[in-house]
Amino acid sequence: MTRLNHSWAVVTFVLALAEFVGAPSAEAAMHYGVGELVASPGTPAFLSIDGATGSVTLINPDIGFSISAIAQNPFTGILYAVGPRLQGETFYTMDPGTGALTQVNPDIGPPVRSMEFDPTTGTLYAAVGGPAERFGTINPGTGAFTEISPDVGREMAGLGFDAAGNLYSAGAALAGEQFYSINKADGVRTVINADIGPPLQSLSFDSNLGTLVGTFGGSSNQWRSLTTGGTLSLTISTLGHSVIALTAVIPEPSTGVLMALAGLTLALTRRTSSRPRS
Repeated sequence: MTRLNHSWAVVTFVLALAEFVGAPSAEAAMHYGVGELVASPGTPAFLSIDGATGSVTLINPDIGFSISAIAQNPFTGILYAVGPRLQGETFYTMDPGTGALTQVNPDIGPPVRSMEFDPTTGTLYAAVGGPAERFGTINPGTGAFTEISPDVGREMAGLGFDAAGNLYSAGAALAGEQFYSINKADGVRTVINADIGPPLQSLSFDSNLGTLVGTFGGSSNQWRSLTTGGTLSLTISTLGHSVIALTAVIPEPSTGVLMALAGLTLALTRRTSSRPRS
């Protein structure tokens, strides 16, 4: 039994090491997006975008229903989506492999502009429209919206968290496209840059690159990075597609788990094999 356990641990460690060595580098950080393809205006498509290059991979050319925001839970990996239908603002789970939608709540109430999970707590925050620009949280299990601020004063075109759980957004103001941080407790904005230039369409955070990334500038959608200090990069890529919803792809933790299990098993089997036989 000890030899079998030791052999299994060695094989598992080698497989995990091979996966780790062959794992994507920082240049391959990916983001899910929903938008309209140039060839199919008005049809909601599901795609992925390379954070470093802006290269687009089409996953599903027609997911069936309009989507205004998507977000992936950093702890469970479950992907959520929300968008308008005849019965109201519908909240879904979304299959990351196919873009297939499963309804959770047919009408959560206010129209959602953007939403994103706090990577430190797993709380889903949302910016919603209506008579005023509101800010709150969404219960992922039911889709219920809980208001934090009844009026944040500015449109929040996209929400993006950094790795430390700080929240950022941007929106149109009289002086230009404002970039600001948001206090999660009360929705109060702090302006970081009064005018970053082109209008924001969607926002995400690339933990490998260490910056926010997003789509800017209208229907042609320029892919750019944006520091938390408010400095916008030059255009990385012109997507050509109108991407209005964006979230970072949460990588599967298989490599770390395998290596941890392998290391633990090796340690245990060595300890067992070193004991003198009675």
